[in-house]
Amino acid sequence: MKKLPITLITLAVVLVASCSSQLEGETDENNSYFDLGGLLDKEIDNLTNQGATLEKVLQTDGKEERLTLSPDSAGWHGQLMLFYEADINKPGFIGEYFQEELPSINGVSKVIYTSKSQRHLVQVMECFYENDFMTKIRLLVKEINAIYSVEKELSLYFDENGLTSFDIKGEETMRLKKDLSYQIQGAVVRSL
Repeated sequence: MKKLPITLITLAVVLVASCSSQLEGETDENNSYFDLGGLLDKEIDNLTNQGATLEKVLQTDGKEERLTLSPDSAGWHGQLMLFYEADINKPGFIGEYFQEELPSINGVSKVIYTSKSQRHLVQVMECFYENDFMTKIRLLVKEINAIYSVEKELSLYFDENGLTSFDIKGEETMRLKKDLSYQIQGAVVRSL
């Protein structure tokens, strides 16, 4: 007879604990945004395993520089660092972005994340899809304070093999310094 109340109490505690953890999981899932960092980690693994190289073009103030790199995992991470820094899928950003999914037209759709505040670096993140397959991610980054202002447009491009290229366009204005305008284009080259 004493075992029955103890069993019921134990069962009740287990049910309450499982319900609360399930609700926490649902809340986190419903409030999370696109996991850019996770996507980049997977792409870097694929690029490293495939022995991919990077052809990079840097343009600033009318000058152009071309590079061909053979990055390892850490090298790829460094090349994509600005994209990692622009990941909005962080606990501190829960509820800080509006999410809008535009309906598919001719198989093309888009999900847009827009910042609710001007204080966030990433103002807009757009994910483009063709027939439910991601083809592009575009991020608009803006930072303005009394000393400088920075505006960047970051884009990642994908095909069925994964990341194909990226580009970064930026403008920086600083007090007592010449304005800077730059563009970086990176093309992934996979060995056959």
